[in-house]
Amino acid sequence: LSNIVSYSQNNKNYEFSQGKEVTDFIAPYLKDLCYEENFKFDSLTILLLEDTLRTEKHFSIYPFYLSSLKYNTGMWTYYTTKTPMIYEIEKYDTGQYIVLYNKLNPSIILLSQKSEWRVALIDTNYNIVLDKSFFTSMNYKNNFAGMWDMIYTSLNVINEEIKVQITYVHTGGGGGRDQEFTAIFKLSDIEIKVIQTQDDMDK
Repeated sequence: LSNIVSYSQNNKNYEFSQGKEVTDFIAPYLKDLCYEENFKFDSLTILLLEDTLRTEKHFSIYPFYLSSLKYNTGMWTYYTTKTPMIYEIEKYDTGQYIVLYNKLNPSIILLSQKSEWRVALIDTNYNIVLDKSFFTSMNYKNNFAGMWDMIYTSLNVINEEIKVQITYVHTGGGGGRDQEFTAIFKLSDIEIKVIQTQDDMDK
């Protein structure tokens, strides 16, 4: 089997991406959702990431591990990528979707003590209705930079309330070093407040 996953409209099972590299800027489980909703993921990618791909060196040297709490199953636990990604999509209202994405590739996110994430409200005509940002800030000394090599994401929408979780994970030996951040907010909020809900560096 190839180490690169390529999807067509007839291949809608994201579990085939288990442990493989994804190259097209959107998480494999989201392609299943887009096919079901008749939502063009290539148009969404261009809308949210085109400016970054045009102006920045967007590939990392090595692929990093990514996973989603919602889509993690006994058959699927992670995929890898070198590129910026659209991580999560959830329905918000009739004809609208909430999208969690990041314009940086995973290596830059994981090497940065402070990283910007974005949540956008998109309509079915691929217009950005609203786009808000928030930051995760890892508290560590310089000698720990590069320790984290995996990102878990989660996005839940309940009525008008949105909950995002970002977890940076160290998959190597020596015990866990997880750094988890949670944001609970409404799109009407002026600012998205982020709380660090787990810090294994303190243990």
